[in-house]
Order: sequence, then structure tokens, then C-alpha cells
Amino acid sequence: MKVYFRDSYLSRLNELHNADESTFTVIRGPRQVGKTTLVKQYLKKNKGVYLTISSKSTYLQLRDIADHLKHFPFIEDVATEFASWREFFDYIFTLSREKSVDVIIDELQNLELVEPEAYEDLRDSWRKHSKEGVVRVMALLSDGDFVKAAFDDQESPLYRINTHEIALKPFRLSEVMAIFRHNGSTLSSRDVATLYLVFGGLPKYYFLIERFGLWKRGVVDILKELVFMDFAPLGYELKELVINDFSRGNKIYLSILQAIANGKTRMSEIARAIDIPVTNLTKYLFELEKKKSIIRRELPVSADREAYSKFGRYALNNAFHNFWFRFVQPEIISYEMGMYERITDGLGEKLHDYYDERLPRLIREIVEDYADAELIADLFPHPIDKVGGVWNRKETIDLAVVSEKDKAVLLGVAHDKREAVTGSEAEKYIDALERFASQFDKYQRRLILVARNGLQPEAETQCRDRGVEVAPAAYFTERVINSETPARDEMVEIGV
Repeated sequence: MKVYFRDSYLSRLNELHNADESTFTVIRGPRQVGKTTLVKQYLKKNKGVYLTISSKSTYLQLRDIADHLKHFPFIEDVATEFASWREFFDYIFTLSREKSVDVIIDELQNLELVEPEAYEDLRDSWRKHSKEGVVRVMALLSDGDFVKAAFDDQESPLYRINTHEIALKPFRLSEVMAIFRHNGSTLSSRDVATLYLVFGGLPKYYFLIERFGLWKRGVVDILKELVFMDFAPLGYELKELVINDFSRGNKIYLSILQAIANGKTRMSEIARAIDIPVTNLTKYLFELEKKKSIIRRELPVSADREAYSKFGRYALNNAFHNFWFRFVQPEIISYEMGMYERITDGLGEKLHDYYDERLPRLIREIVEDYADAELIADLFPHPIDKVGGVWNRKETIDLAVVSEKDKAVLLGVAHDKREAVTGSEAEKYIDALERFASQFDKYQRRLILVARNGLQPEAETQCRDRGVEVAPAAYFTERVINSETPARDEMVEIGV
């Protein structure tokens, strides 16, 4: 397996390894971002113990852990069993008295389900033994709320026990582009961006493209191989989410996710789409956002952000979840019956519309990733502090780029239709741009209209007369991507 864009993370772990002191490092990031792959790569050069905490009983887990430790040749006299978590932590940490040791604990948050008191055992054992030798603990966590509650809350037994924290991030569009080019793909920038909209930046999906040799296949062919065939690797990716996580109120949760995936992002829109009162919706959204981390609430970028907190919109955190609930879940009976052609017929055209609909998200990310590129600097020659959108209950500005240092703002709307912008459409866009621009009255303001296929003469006249510049969508999605170097690190392949 090739590993990309992880060299800086590995270098950081190796720096900690070379330090002559005990460390407790939290490695956090969403599921499937590659935390386990990263530490496995680390363990190729450094001896260590890798453990996963599951939801099994304490007795069963400690028995399995004792058996597991017998497979490590550098660990001698392994106990046949551990009577408690404290006994286990004491044992594993005391190994460092003779030689330094790395202990990787995956899914540490599961102790909350099994035996919450074990966090106190971990703390006490760490405090007792970390000064006696060099022990490097790495806790792999996917729950951001748990990380905050466990390590930042003074009431938590793990408060500030961690000496270091590493946030492992998904790939960005620019990095996915680089990976496809590196593997000889001839797909267009638009096609790669379409796959990015389907899979997002989680490395797992690109590992599957590599495993099945799909780098040079088309978008729909890739999806057929990975999703739409018997025993497809992503065929039941969401089975646990759909069946197990929502045992109660299953239909309502699924309906909410399906509504959001179809562009219903405001509470009022979601409530209408699933036919329940807005007042009843709050508890479900809270569960999906705060407890399940499946959705997120997005706020407008604004000179007065607090004033816009009531205008939050909802989005799914995982791009593939969004794709699934948009295109597969509504046809789940056909899918489960193996009638994949009912879904894949016309899928290319549907993905074309899907791309256009989500174009503003791509543009915002391109501006962030290529912030130092010449073409972006020509558009916004200021240090960038914030990139996002601005909206109210009726109107949306798709792109808002803000420089607090230079007091400058770029506001843009994207025309996502295939036809050229008409005069009436241009008037509507310009009116909205001017209204939102008035909120940045002390800023240098630049207004743009992003159009896919140009403007009709009347629209061109309106933009020229009212000081709104026109930028083709291809300026961002093709010219910037194909001619510039992204702002983030260049690709490094660190292992196979």
C-alpha cells in the first residue's frame, strides 16, 4: 500500500521517538483518515505494541491482550492474564525500565463503554511509571468531542495527561489531484474533482482505487467496481451506520440524512422535507451532530459572525455518506436486489449536475489550497484569514474571502446552470452581492460572478455597469489546478 502526504506526520512521530523522555501523544482525526496506517508505518522502524480497545467486557479484552502480547519477541515473561486495567497498564509501562517502549492504544474512547474507571487507572499508572523509564504512549482517537472532554476538562481523570497532540487531516482536492497524476491517470481535472466530491479526502477510498487498479478508469466505471456490483468493497459501507446506530427512530434519522444530501440544509427545509415540526427536529440534529459526528453545522463568514449564528446550515461530514444518501439510499431496494443498472443508468449525467451543484465548495477549497498561487493572488492580493460563504434566510453568496489584516473582502456568486447567465439572473446576483457587500463597508470590496458558460449580452452589460467582474468557473477548476502548485506540502510517497 502506498502512503501519501504523511511524511511530515511520520517525521513528527520520529522526533518524539528520539526524545529521551516519556511522551503521551494524542493522534486524532476522523474515521478512515489513516491513523492506524500511520502508526503501522511508524512501527516498521520502531518496536512497539499496538492494541485496540473494543466494546467487549473487561475480562475478555484483558485476556485477549495477554495473548496478543505473547506475539512480541521483545516482550518477555508476559502475564497469562491481567486481573484489571490497572494491572495491565502497570505491566506495560514498567517494560520501559529496561528499554524504551512504544504503546499504541487505538479507540481509547471505548473504555467509556467498558469501564470508565479505567481512565483513572491509566492516569495513575502513567504518573507512577513515566518517570522511571522512557515510555511513549500514542492514543488514536476519532471522536473530537471525546478528545476535548477527556484532555481539556479539568474534571476529567485524563486532564492534560497528553504532552503532545497530532491532528491527522484528510486529503484536500489538490492532494487528490496529485495522487491521480502520480499514478498515471488521464482523467480530466473535472473528473478527478467529481471523484473527490464522491469520496472526499479519506485515504481509504484511494487505497481501494489503487488495490483494484482503477487509476485509468472513468468515474462511473470506478463507482461500478467499488459500489455497484455484488460484493463491492463499499457496498455495505454504511450498514452499521444505517442499521445499528439508529435502532430507534431509524426512519427519521435516515430521512434527515437523505434530505441534507439532497441540498436541504436549513432546519426549516429539512423539517418540510421529512414532514415533522421544526421543534421536533432539534433532538435528532443534536444526536447526529454532537453524539454521532455524522453532520456538522456551518456558519456564514461575516464581519459580524456572531450575528449570523442563527443562520446555521447542515452538511454531512463524510462525502461518501452524502453520495450514498443522495443516489443509493433512495433506491436501496433495487440496490439490495442487485438491480444496480437502475441506479447507474444516467449516473454520469447525474454526477455532472452534482458537480455543478457543489461547485461553490470546490472553489472555496481551491482558494484555500492555492492561496499562494499567482492566479489566486491576482484575484485577491491580500493575506487570507477566512474563506467560506455568506447567507441569510433568502440569499446566498457562495464565496467570501476575507483579509482582516488588509481589511479586504472578495464576494462571489456561482451560476451553476449550463446555460449562459441571462440579464434577469445577473441582476438578481448583483443585487445580492451589493447587499452583502454593504456589511463590509469598511473593507476594500471586490465582487465577482462565476459563470460556467459565459453571459448573455444584457448580463455582460449589467456586470460592467455595476462593477461586478466575471470569472469563468474554469479559472478555478482548471487553470489554477493545472498550472499552479498547491499551498500544502508536495506529495511524498513514504511506503509501499
